[in-house]
Amino acid sequence: MTPPTNPHDRLTEIKSIHRDYHNFYQLLRGVVLVAVLAGIGVLIFSSDLPSYWQNIYVTIVGAIGTVLIIDQRAEQRAIRQRKEELIAQMGSRSNAFALEAVRLLRSKKWLMDGSMNGANLSRGELENAELQFADLQLVDMTETNLKKTNFDLTPVWRT
Repeated sequence: MTPPTNPHDRLTEIKSIHRDYHNFYQLLRGVVLVAVLAGIGVLIFSSDLPSYWQNIYVTIVGAIGTVLIIDQRAEQRAIRQRKEELIAQMGSRSNAFALEAVRLLRSKKWLMDGSMNGANLSRGELENAELQFADLQLVDMTETNLKKTNFDLTPVWRT
């Protein structure tokens, strides 16, 4: 037999579960609401049931398509903002901060894809930066510290 649990502890546990799975419960509420409304529609439009379900299907497909497009646009916007943040960080006066931005930009291959075009890195601290193969067209590097920066354009051949 299990010992009785403290009601306060149980309530705290339930609240924690609801907080951790908030998105799931929100989705579940939406699905239940749609199912209830569809059921009401079946009762109201029972005489023309096939066309009713066809309309429901088209509406759901349209909603899913809209959500997917909006999600994709939001992801693209987040990537663009992250690139802009890292490029701004690359122009930092803190060498460690700037080098970390270079490392992250390189890891995503954003140094070579033209994202840097027209960036302002003036007065940045890029000493010891690894900028080989970086596309730095029209980048403002006025008074930027570029000591020991690697701009090597020689391809590395591996055997």
